[in-house]
Amino acid sequence: MVGFAAETDQSRERAEKLSAKNADLIVANDVTAEGAGFDRDTNIVTLFSRRPRPGASEMSKSEVAQRILDEVVRLRSVFQGTAALKRSGA
Repeated sequence: MVGFAAETDQSRERAEKLSAKNADLIVANDVTAEGAGFDRDTNIVTLFSRRPRPGASEMSKSEVAQRILDEVVRLRSVFQGTAALKRSGA
């Protein structure tokens, strides 16, 4: 499950709380940062998963979408590998 958080402050702490609610990935978008927000061509997001991720950087919304998709694909392969191990009894 992917959760999204449009934040104005403390995005890391709030995103970690969302993660505790059993999300596999949290996308925290600091909408107050220069270069980010709803009416801009760019966003500044931080991805939070159980594996540490690089910090936020300004990128186009297309780049943000690609980064989210890449992480979902990575997580999916991890989960599929875990499920296969369970089925094999390993």
